[in-house]
Amino acid sequence: RQEAKGCVSFCVDNQSDQGRETWEQLYIAYNANETPVALKLPKGEWEILSDSEKADRYRCEAVAGRIYELPGKAFVMLGRK
Repeated sequence: RQEAKGCVSFCVDNQSDQGRETWEQLYIAYNANETPVALKLPKGEWEILSDSEKADRYRCEAVAGRIYELPGKAFVMLGRK
């Protein structure tokens, strides 16, 4: 979990009893600010699954860097395999 004024982010475990999920963990962030916020992501390779502009961003297989710049008034959901 990372804290910045006007921004909330958290990780959730995405595994079920069957263990067949594509992404083991999800990282979700929302920025209520007008300006972007730089988020330092937890270790690992994070794929952009969904954001404020496109709900099915995961189809593009876009990978986030270690620092993710979340635009103002936006959300993002990232997945780690």
